[in-house]
Amino acid sequence: MREETIKIYQFDELSEKAKEKAVENERNSDGYLCDTEWAEFLEEEFMEELEKINISCDGFCWDLCGGYLYLDNPTIIDIKDFIKKMGGEKWLVLKALENKTDDDKDEFEDDLASIEIVSEQYKTIVGNFTDDEVGEQINQKLKDILDGFLKELQDTFSALNSDEEIINHLKINEFEFIATGERYYDV
Repeated sequence: MREETIKIYQFDELSEKAKEKAVENERNSDGYLCDTEWAEFLEEEFMEELEKINISCDGFCWDLCGGYLYLDNPTIIDIKDFIKKMGGEKWLVLKALENKTDDDKDEFEDDLASIEIVSEQYKTIVGNFTDDEVGEQINQKLKDILDGFLKELQDTFSALNSDEEIINHLKINEFEFIATGERYYDV
């Protein structure tokens, strides 16, 4: 039979080289930031932001490494309000005036003078918008919203993956180490 004695350290007791090793090991471990619990509060905030512009969805699919995010089963709750919130008020005025007489349209002439939109091209909010200004504007705003959320996820992930945050994680959880910086697991 053989008996060994091993010294166990708290993070602050390690040498600088061992601390670096401990941080790197934690960063690359299967348990650190592998789940997405850290993103749940951001997802809840983003769902609220989408609801403000009348979009609901079942959730999100995102990949920070691939740099993409898309909505799972998106639905527009109130299409007119959505279009207004996305900057399509003038298009709505045009649509409302389609069945008006020329006399009715005269009172809106000043408002409509700068509009060069062919409203017939605008079929549906989920259709192809590339042919008209309203669709391009809405597409760009939606892209900006999704890009903003993806950037927020990336920034949060980067902050959580920083040396400072990992060190904080190791200290708060009172993990123990051997002299080389490897985690000690009490058997």
